[in-house]
Amino acid sequence: MKRAFSMVELIFVIVILGILGTVAIAKIAATRDDALISKISQRVSVAINEIADHAVARKEIDANLTRYSNTLATMVAEGNAREVAAQNRVEIRAGDVADCIVFAVVRGARETNLTISYGNNANADPVCGGVQNYLNLSNFPIVLRGHIVKY
Repeated sequence: MKRAFSMVELIFVIVILGILGTVAIAKIAATRDDALISKISQRVSVAINEIADHAVARKEIDANLTRYSNTLATMVAEGNAREVAAQNRVEIRAGDVADCIVFAVVRGARETNLTISYGNNANADPVCGGVQNYLNLSNFPIVLRGHIVKY
């Protein structure tokens, strides 16, 4: 008598492997999103610091944020950000949301501020939502020039 697996046993093993594969693919996709969220969040933090450092060191700031931040300039060149010069802003792409994070220079009578805000509602996009959750908007605006800035 030959010993072999029955058709039912083979189907059962294939179903189990399919379930395990589905779980593994979901975990890999989540890990990829987490890495992208971390990368974009880190670049946003570096860009904020570059702009603030330049404003303090040079005692000036204008609307061309890519001039003050190599990180933003690189993101624009890569297509991961878009500079809107007419509105004094740079829009950061995260996931499928083109304006997930918005950098803007706001000039007032007595001061110039760097504001960071959320663009579109990112509930449908996990990458944009993750980047927005990373930012603490209570730290903004940052005063770049004005009566409370000491050079």
